[in-house]
Amino acid sequence: MRPIGFSTGALAYSDFKRGLAMTEKVECEAIELSALRQSELFQLLEAIPGLELTRFRYISIHAPSQIDPAWERVAGTRLLMELWRGWPIIVHP
Repeated sequence: MRPIGFSTGALAYSDFKRGLAMTEKVECEAIELSALRQSELFQLLEAIPGLELTRFRYISIHAPSQIDPAWERVAGTRLLMELWRGWPIIVHP
């Protein structure tokens, strides 16, 4: 069976840490770490090493759905630095 889980962005608008904390009391094996707004992306990526994620079988990163065109290269370069984790990174065109 595929893992079932939550998106931190759906659980706690603009607060991935709170969204992650909300999953502690439920059984779930998947988490989507969401930075749905451009201003949240670097904060999320910088926090990942300190997050307790070992209970999840599936982890993905959801990049902002709207990015200022002048900032696209910066965001893309930073997201490429996360590929070593082997996690899916969701990016909307």
